[in-house]
Amino acid sequence: MAKSTWVGSRESRQRDEITIGRDVWVGASCVLLGGVTIGEGSVIGAGSVVTRDIPSYSIAVGNPARVVSRRFETDEEREKHSDALSAMSLVTD
Repeated sequence: MAKSTWVGSRESRQRDEITIGRDVWVGASCVLLGGVTIGEGSVIGAGSVVTRDIPSYSIAVGNPARVVSRRFETDEEREKHSDALSAMSLVTD
């Protein structure tokens, strides 16, 4: 997971951190507010404002961003994709 931290004149706090899972696509000009988590495999549409957590393998758009769809239809497809990501990360490490 990628993490972002507060860049300012005070110590960072847990609520400032943004956590982004593997294989997440974030469109141009998005705003991610502090404290949110974007789950693995999610897609955030261009110009979206993410104010709360986005579940794994979701497609979210708008202001505020709302989940409008899922990337895969079944849990089996999601697990297969996640396993493939894990296998690829073993190869590159």
